[in-house]
Amino acid sequence: MAKTKKVEWPLAPAPESKDHFTLKSEYDLFIGGKWVKPKSGTYFDTINPANEQKIARIAEANAADVDAAVKAARKAYDNVWSRMPAAERAK
Repeated sequence: MAKTKKVEWPLAPAPESKDHFTLKSEYDLFIGGKWVKPKSGTYFDTINPANEQKIARIAEANAADVDAAVKAARKAYDNVWSRMPAAERAK
């Protein structure tokens, strides 16, 4: 009987492993290219479903925050993205 050769496969870190990234304890909203505090002043805990441990506190946007984000996105589109060639946007 022929022997089979053992194959070694290099494995990437498991998705649930935290040794390949770093998280902050709190995240604000990213609006207009900047991290900003939520106008709501409210944060919520995000939970790891695998072990039910808290991952971080996340800013909770209210209507004013969403409005600011939409205005910033519209400004970025009108002034930058819409004028950029498709090949550049794809990068």
